[in-house]
Amino acid sequence: MVPKASLGVLGVLALALGVANGHERIQPGHEYAKERAHMVFNAIHSAGREWGSALYHNGFGFFPATVPEGTMFYHGSRQNVTPTGPEWLAFDIEHAENFARSFKYRPGGRRPVAPIPPPGKKKPDEDKGQTGEEEDRQELRRRSEYIKTGNGNDPLDKVADPKGDDDPVVMRGYFHTYQTNRDLKVLLIDGMSAGKTDMGTLDSQDLVLRENNTDRGSMDEWHRARDLCKLASEWGFDGFVRIEIGIEIINRLGNVPICESGWRAIRWRRS
Repeated sequence: MVPKASLGVLGVLALALGVANGHERIQPGHEYAKERAHMVFNAIHSAGREWGSALYHNGFGFFPATVPEGTMFYHGSRQNVTPTGPEWLAFDIEHAENFARSFKYRPGGRRPVAPIPPPGKKKPDEDKGQTGEEEDRQELRRRSEYIKTGNGNDPLDKVADPKGDDDPVVMRGYFHTYQTNRDLKVLLIDGMSAGKTDMGTLDSQDLVLRENNTDRGSMDEWHRARDLCKLASEWGFDGFVRIEIGIEIINRLGNVPICESGWRAIRWRRS
């Protein structure tokens, strides 16, 4: 990802200009700039970098940038076709692999069945398995794929057991590879802007970009992606870049032909 080579890379540093009360409008000023010069410097230095973005996880900057033609992106899915509508693509293979894993699922249950450990290794403690935010994120992604096709139900509840019993069935994952066929204009939201927390990591999106018009909470990823893609279209961007455990881009893939949307599908691989 190549930042714009000018001070315009600052975009909107809204929160660096001071905290306004309910009656005062936020205005730029020399004193505010002097007091917060270190914040502006650190924001520029850390833009697009994991360490600085994690250290100052509540970002306040928006950086126009360019993703060069030929850049590879990766996507994990339960489907082996190009997704329709807004989607999340990762810059790193490992990030996307999280969402491409196949697992066994017992109908009527809520969690995947733990795999049988290889000889000589202990079976993992079920209480020490994948829990918390990352599990919630994966669950959300699986549900979102069904919501986008007009089905609001949990896709895991749709798994049919051909034997009519409680034998586990396989949820198949697919690893997608895409490549940009032109330069992409993106807007980087700094900080850990893809972190689903209530600590302020999403404030730049929910309070500023979405104008505080949602009360769905941190896990409102599908509606958040839809709103961001709408803004991207209006502002002339191809997508938004966010950071968490990896760096990702939110972009439309399947609503228009790949060659027109800036993406070329390389392959889909079953996990």
